[in-house]
Amino acid sequence: MTHEELCEATARKFVQTFALWEVKGKWENPDVITWNSSGRSTIYEIKMSRSDFLADFKKKCRQAENKKAGCKFYYVCYGDFIKKEDVPENWGLIHYINGKFKIIKYPPSDWELRNEDINRDRDLQGEIIMLVNFILCNKYYNQQRYCFNKRYKR
Repeated sequence: MTHEELCEATARKFVQTFALWEVKGKWENPDVITWNSSGRSTIYEIKMSRSDFLADFKKKCRQAENKKAGCKFYYVCYGDFIKKEDVPENWGLIHYINGKFKIIKYPPSDWELRNEDINRDRDLQGEIIMLVNFILCNKYYNQQRYCFNKRYKR
């Protein structure tokens, strides 16, 4: 399975209302981002190797002082090379093994976080830029394959 195939499988499995994968943002380019009907977003970072996972911590968007796209965060790994204890406390972990997703660790729930905590560090402008980039790419390059809308089964 390729990185792109696992991105698409993740988007299809965990879509709430709308999902994009391999989309460009302001300074964060999440592998998969989904939104629910209330506008809450979840980021899924797909990892195909342990070195890829470790390199993720060096990204500018992972530094504590930066705003981040997403309300919730998951690492999705192809296999089980990421362990529960390797993942930051505010991230979840999903293993993809033999064609099945297994949630190993959940991120904090909305009940555990107060509403202001969820949105305080959220980069809404970055999420809007992702949506605009998708619309432009779709219009000019017909890249509909990077989108899944649960309501319309695309």
